Amino acid sequence: MGLLGLFMLGLTIGGLFVGLWFYRYRLRARERIHELEDGQYHYRSLYEHNKDVIVELDLKGRILGMNPQAEQMRVLSMERLRNNSFSELIREDCREQAKSAYLAAVSGCSSGLQLYTVAIINEPTCWDVTFLPIVIRNRVAGVFGIGINRTAEKKLEAQLAEQEHSYRLIAESMTDIVIVCDTSGVPSYISPSFTKLTGYSIVDSLYRRPVFIYFESDVAAEMEASFQYLLANKHSTRFSFLLYHADGSPIWLESVSTAVLAEDGRVDRIVIVLRNISGRKRAEQRLKQNEELYLSLQSSLDAFSKDASSLNHRAELEQRLVRELREVLGTPQVSLLETEGFSTFIAAAGSRPGEEALHAIAAYRGVRLPLGEMIETAFGLFFLVGEARGRTLLVWLDGEPAEKLSEAPVRIWVKTLSRYASVFIDNQLKIQDLTAELEHSIRSRQIPAWFMRMIYKLTEQERMRLSQELHDSALQEQIIWYRRLEMLSSQSSFPEEARGDLQQITEGLLDVIHQIRVTCHELRPPFLKEWGIIQALEDLFSRIQLRADFAIAFQHASFHTVLSDDHLIAIYRITQELLSNAYKHSQATQVNITLSDEEEGVLLVYTDNGIGLTAGQLQGSLRSLGLLGIHERVRSLEGEIRMQSTPGEGLSVRIYLPRFMTDESLFRLNNTDAGEIYVEYTSGR
Repeated sequence: MGLLGLFMLGLTIGGLFVGLWFYRYRLRARERIHELEDGQYHYRSLYEHNKDVIVELDLKGRILGMNPQAEQMRVLSMERLRNNSFSELIREDCREQAKSAYLAAVSGCSSGLQLYTVAIINEPTCWDVTFLPIVIRNRVAGVFGIGINRTAEKKLEAQLAEQEHSYRLIAESMTDIVIVCDTSGVPSYISPSFTKLTGYSIVDSLYRRPVFIYFESDVAAEMEASFQYLLANKHSTRFSFLLYHADGSPIWLESVSTAVLAEDGRVDRIVIVLRNISGRKRAEQRLKQNEELYLSLQSSLDAFSKDASSLNHRAELEQRLVRELREVLGTPQVSLLETEGFSTFIAAAGSRPGEEALHAIAAYRGVRLPLGEMIETAFGLFFLVGEARGRTLLVWLDGEPAEKLSEAPVRIWVKTLSRYASVFIDNQLKIQDLTAELEHSIRSRQIPAWFMRMIYKLTEQERMRLSQELHDSALQEQIIWYRRLEMLSSQSSFPEEARGDLQQITEGLLDVIHQIRVTCHELRPPFLKEWGIIQALEDLFSRIQLRADFAIAFQHASFHTVLSDDHLIAIYRITQELLSNAYKHSQATQVNITLSDEEEGVLLVYTDNGIGLTAGQLQGSLRSLGLLGIHERVRSLEGEIRMQSTPGEGLSVRIYLPRFMTDESLFRLNNTDAGEIYVEYTSGR
C-alpha cells in the first residue's frame, strides 16, 4: 500500500472518528434539550399549579407577572398592576419591612416575613411572604415573592384573643366565686372574685387540697355530701351557709354545684358557684321583723280604738293616748300639749316640757302642720294630733328621738294613731254639743225635729232587723213543723180518731204562719224603695181590704214628686196608721186617700164616712199612741197636720210635708256593712 493509500485510509478512519464524535455530540445536545424542556415543565407546573400566590419582580421591584392562583383568588389583577411597584400593594405600616426583605433577596439571600396588603377587595389581607432571588448564570435576575394567605387564621386568632380578653374581664369583674374541682374536690381553678368576696388571697396551697377543709365542719360535710350526690346522680345541688370575711364580718353564701360530664358520661369535673346572698338574707330577716312590727302596731291600734270607743271623757282619752305612745315608742318622756295660736301651752297629759322646747314649738306659729307628721327640733320632736274650735293638740317627745321612729311602719302608725285620736276627740266634742242641746230641749219640753227623725230612723232599723229575724227564724221553723204535721196526717198508720185534732192543729199553725208573714210585711214595707210610694200604698190597700169592711179610693194623678227616704217611710207609716184606726174605730164604709204635689212639698189627704168624733174626743185621741205617732212623725219632718171631725160625719186629716227641712243637715244616720248604726252630728243650727 502506497503512501497515498495510507493517507486515504487515515483520512477514512479520521472521518469515522469525527462522525462518531459529531453523532455523540448531537445525541448529548438532544438529551440536554429534553432536560431543559423537563425542567421548564417542572418550573411551569410549580408556578402555575402552586396553591400559594407567586409574584415575579424585577430588580427595581416592579411586577412582571404572577401565577394563575393570584388571578383565581381575585386578589390581584395583572392588567392593573403590571410594571407597578409591589410596594403599592403593601399596607403602609408594613412597607419598610417588605422593602428590606426584597432587597435582601436582590442581594441573593432569601427572606420571609408576615405583612398586610391593602384592601383590594373588602379588607386588608394578611400574608406570610417569602422573597426568593431568581439566579441566572450566577447573577440575580429578579425576585419571586411567594405569599401564603393567613387572613382566616389571623381572624381566628383575633377572635380567640378577644374571647380570652372577655373571659378574663368576666372572671375579674364578676362577684360570684367560681371554683372548678376534680371529683375529689381539689380545685384546678378559682376565680379572682374569691379575694374580693372573702378578703383572702388565692395561694398555691389552695390548689393542692380538697376545698372542703377550708370551711366549717358542718359546711364541709354539706359540701362533701353534695359532691357524692353529684357523682351518683349527676344533678345540681344547692344549699346556703354562713362564712366569715377576713375582717370578721359575716357573709351568707349560696353554693350551687354542677357536674361536668366527660364524653363517656362519667363525671369529669365539678363546678361550684358561690353567690353572695347576704342582702337577700338581711331582707328576709328585715321582712320577718317588719311583719312582727306590723302585727304589734296593728294590735296597738286595735287596742287603742277599742279602749277609746268606751271612754266618755276627753281627759281619759288623752291619758290613754300618752300611755300608748310610751308603750310602743319605748320612751317615758311623752307630753300632750294644748295650745291656742302657739302662744301659750297647757300640758293636757304627761309632764310639761321645758321653756326651750316650748320656744322651739312656738317657732312654728302660722305654719300649717300635717296631721301626725314628725317635726324635729334641737330639743326633741313633736307632731300634730288634731285641731278643734281654735285650739291645737300636739304630742311632744322630749330628748333624743326614739330609735323606733326611724322605721317607716312606726311613722305610719303614728299618723294613723293621730287620726284615730283626732276623730275620737272631735266626736266627743260633738257628743257634748248634742247632749247639751238635748238637755236644753228636755227642759223646754220641745224635742228637736232632727232628733225625732233620728228616733224614727232607729225605729225603722229595728223594725227591719226584727222582721228579718222573724222571717229567717220563727217563720221558717213554723213552716218546717207544718210540713211535718202534713206528712204525719197523711200516713195511713195514724189513728183515725186523732186525725181531726191533728187537722185543727195544722190549720192553726197555718194561721200562725200567715200572721207572722203579715207582721213581717207591716214591720218592713216590701219593696218600698224599689216600687215607689204609689205601688207600695196600692199593695198596702189590697192587703187591708182582705180583712176590712170599707172600700178604699186612692187618687194620685197629680203626684209626681221624687221623695226622699224619710218622706217615703213617713207617708207609708202615716197612711198605715190612719187605715188601722179606721179599721178599729171608725165603722166607715168608704175611705178616700189623695196624694198630690203641693208647693215645695207633698199633700196627703185622708177622709172617711165613719162615726166621727166630738171635739173633746178628737183632742183626747191626740194623746193616744196612734194619732200621737202620726202627729210626731209629721212634726219630725217639719210638716203641718190638720184634723177635722164631727159626730156622724167621719174624719178628715190633711197633712203637708215640705221637701226641704231647715235642720236636715244637723245629722246623718247611716248603716255600716257590719250592721252598726252611727250618727254624724253638726251643731250650731
